[in-house]
Amino acid sequence: MPTVHGVWMKYVVISAASYFWLYLVSPPYEENPSVDMEDLPVYHQCFLSFLAYSTVLNAIIAALFRAQIGMSLLGKDEKTGQVPLWSYVVFVGFHFPTWLYTALQARKDRFLGIHVADEVAPGFWLGGRYGNELGRTWDGIIDLTCEFPEKARGATPDSYLL
Repeated sequence: MPTVHGVWMKYVVISAASYFWLYLVSPPYEENPSVDMEDLPVYHQCFLSFLAYSTVLNAIIAALFRAQIGMSLLGKDEKTGQVPLWSYVVFVGFHFPTWLYTALQARKDRFLGIHVADEVAPGFWLGGRYGNELGRTWDGIIDLTCEFPEKARGATPDSYLL
């Protein structure tokens, strides 16, 4: 399986949604072809630029997810599982929608009574992004994401595997 089934499609949808909003909030060229970006207020220029950037960035990330390459581009530390600040700044058009989507999904899961981690065999737990909320210290952590920092505590420094 190329990635977790369908995860790459989330970034295709984010890219398409960014383009849709870019199209909606851009000044209509047909009505006034002489309107230049410089004629728009700075906040509007920044917003249009962010939407264009987000459109391209998420399309590229979707293609990289699908091709199973480029995960290291986000800069996640292989030993600690932390994502550096520069990654959040450079890739804000990727990190923010990913964080928002995951937070909303977790809220929905809590509402439906779905646990952040479950004991699937004695002493063996399987969980997701919010497994740290259980407050446990884990003997081993296998991190299958490149987009989130690891917040769970490992029993030893070598408990973490990326």
